Amino acid sequence: MTRFSQVGQGLILCLAALTMWGQSFNGRIAGTVTDSTGGVLQRASVTVVNEGTGAERRLTTDTRGLYVASELPVGYYTIRFESDGLTKVEQAPRKGGC
Repeated sequence: MTRFSQVGQGLILCLAALTMWGQSFNGRIAGTVTDSTGGVLQRASVTVVNEGTGAERRLTTDTRGLYVASELPVGYYTIRFESDGLTKVEQAPRKGGC
């Protein structure tokens, strides 16, 4: 085997290891909170609840109305949205289909 092919094989092995390192068994829920007119809600309270364990993750939307709940274990989640002066909204999972 030539020195070039040994280096090439080593490089391929390192690149393959880097791609496997980025994999995860967790998920993420992200979105934008808006009102009925389509305006974004800043500093709205978002609660993500795992249906199986009851574990909760509390978040607050940013200035663009965005929220991200990352590194969530696999499962079904209910999401609650609350903001001062507005009705609380809850989105439950749709089980058994898309």
